[in-house]
Amino acid sequence: MSLSFRQTRILIAIAVALGLSAFFSRRSPENHEEARTREVRSGTFEVWTPLSGTVQPVHTLSVRSPFDGSATIVWLIEDGEPVEKGDVLLRFDPSALGERLINLERDLRLARAEHQSLVEARQPLELQKLQVERGTARAELAEQSEVLEDTEELIAEGLISERESRVLRARVQELEQKKSGLSNQWHLTSTRLHPLARERSLARMEAAQR
Repeated sequence: MSLSFRQTRILIAIAVALGLSAFFSRRSPENHEEARTREVRSGTFEVWTPLSGTVQPVHTLSVRSPFDGSATIVWLIEDGEPVEKGDVLLRFDPSALGERLINLERDLRLARAEHQSLVEARQPLELQKLQVERGTARAELAEQSEVLEDTEELIAEGLISERESRVLRARVQELEQKKSGLSNQWHLTSTRLHPLARERSLARMEAAQR
């Protein structure tokens, strides 16, 4: 008896199905159960969902430059780029800042030289000059005081006129005022004027340093 091609395909399919059924029926329940078990491990559960749109910042911060005046920006970080504290956000053109830095360094050197000249030269010389003038006035006062004492004796003896005595007394009084003025000037200069001048000089130097 001959079979058609279609009937042959059906018989082959039935034979394959019966063979698979017999194979699985021969497997033990233990092997069947083992095939259904899987190892479970703890971990991070992530679900990725593709979305479209733009990211908007929750908080907006203003970034200011510590430099005064205008400056040219030569590089700026991309908009939306995540940053952390200490990251570089932009760079300025250094040419204008370099010229300004040269001027500031010059001002600082001048301020330091001025302060050094004030403390080590001008103030000591000024105090020395006042000290010399005060010593000269003290010596002249002592000399004229001795002359006045001698004159008083000569007046008593009638050897010198009263007018000359009055001139000597006026001279002695003038020298006493000069000596007192120089002493007061030296004291105020050393305790008031010079310390204030040093403070002003230090303030200018610190401002130039900043």
